[in-house]
Amino acid sequence: MKKPLIILDGFLILLIMILGLTLLHNIQEQSKESSISNTAGSQQNSIENKKEIKKVGLKINTKEVKKGNFLTLSGLWKNRQSKSIVVSGPSATFGDIQYELVLEGVTPENELPYLKLIGEGKDSGKFLGVYPQGSAIPVRLANGRIDYAGQYDPTDKKKDRIILFDDYLSAQDILGQVLYRELEEIL
Repeated sequence: MKKPLIILDGFLILLIMILGLTLLHNIQEQSKESSISNTAGSQQNSIENKKEIKKVGLKINTKEVKKGNFLTLSGLWKNRQSKSIVVSGPSATFGDIQYELVLEGVTPENELPYLKLIGEGKDSGKFLGVYPQGSAIPVRLANGRIDYAGQYDPTDKKKDRIILFDDYLSAQDILGQVLYRELEEIL
């Protein structure tokens, strides 16, 4: 029983590495094509175009997520503690387990969607919060109240974020659970 699991684990790790390398290669190719097309312009225009390319990237589209379309969540997400999740369309893989993503609801306080993770046909009890750039992650304060305004949110609000949770978290716990997009999946 362990041998097939070890082989499957190895296959999943290899698949994740291949996906990551493919994404990196595609991003580099797009960057090369962009810089070649900009050489006809002045050096100032080239610098401005490169800045614009960096700004464009894949961004979370909460309207689409609310409709059940999770393509804007696709990519490799990581945090400082080396926790990572690979999201590809309607599925997410972490901890060597693949989960189906299902829209569970929308939080009334901030109108942001959250997803349920279904593993092997069973409810995992885990949720994935979706926080686009500029939005605040709710924080459970020491007195038990919840800060929805973002005053105590310790994350980088300049970036898209996802977070694994089963209840509201303290600021310290959020830092251990929040993930930032490392690589985009080319759509």
